[in-house]
Amino acid sequence: GLLQQLKSPYLRAGLAFLSGNDSPESLAYVLDQVGMDLRDRVGFALRFLSDTQLRRYLSTCLNEAVREGVLEGILITGVTTKNPGTRALLQSYVDRTGDLQTAALVACYAVNESYIHMPPTPERKGSAAAEQVRPPVDTFREWIHL
Repeated sequence: GLLQQLKSPYLRAGLAFLSGNDSPESLAYVLDQVGMDLRDRVGFALRFLSDTQLRRYLSTCLNEAVREGVLEGILITGVTTKNPGTRALLQSYVDRTGDLQTAALVACYAVNESYIHMPPTPERKGSAAAEQVRPPVDTFREWIHL
């Protein structure tokens, strides 16, 4: 029909949603539009899915992002040292792209809660992040010597 003739996933999703009267089928159609950015699909899911459906959908999206090495999955995991999804996502991204620098930059923003509550000392400044990044960087010998 008409939906298949539309090239834009956003137009397909909008038309399906507006003509579907919040039916489960129309919601699923919108959420399955892989041509739409993950942030838009997640925003739609946040607005229209129940808590149970939302958990299931986010889990599915995260699994896809990890499997495909899509860094946009950080929208779901956040950037933290406590979430194994973040580590899996970054590893998958590096495996797919070989872009260690971007993953290291993202990892620099990871917050370790125990590190925050410790009093600052000059020797500890940045050492936790450096130690997390050091093994893969050493492997690739990517250090810059000044």
